[in-house]
Amino acid sequence: MRRCAPSPWSPSREGRDGVLEGADQLEGRRREAAVVAVAKAGHPLVLSPADRLYLDMKYDLAAKPGQAWAGLAPVKRAYSWNPGAYLARVAESSVVGVEAALWTETIATRGDWKLMAFPRVLGLAELGWFPAGALDWTSYRVRLAAHGPRLDAQDIAYYQAPDVPWP
Repeated sequence: MRRCAPSPWSPSREGRDGVLEGADQLEGRRREAAVVAVAKAGHPLVLSPADRLYLDMKYDLAAKPGQAWAGLAPVKRAYSWNPGAYLARVAESSVVGVEAALWTETIATRGDWKLMAFPRVLGLAELGWFPAGALDWTSYRVRLAAHGPRLDAQDIAYYQAPDVPWP
């Protein structure tokens, strides 16, 4: 592990000064102006935008289970973005990581949570580790397809995105 730090979610700070000193600030649903203020105060951000990394968001309109209040979060959308450039008024250096969240209001079974998490969490690992310029959907979708047999062998339910050449 590279570093450990307390990491409060933004709702835990509402009604106070907005930050926990010395902690990474996890940001998922706050208004952009509030996130910008936290970053400008010098606090590192871990981004978890609902429209990309909330794993309970549907892959497509027909998907079940899942929600769509933040929009759809297909596999390509969850992978193909630059966290450092996601918020125009936040310096790239303020963003220290990404995090996926899986809220369980609509997730009833272990199979459901696996289906909602996989394969998006595989892309999250690459998104959080590689520099932005190294991310490439065209090559990633081929690497992702290679995980299909591994997931099958482990009996992990996963969404078979139509734009991935699954074996």
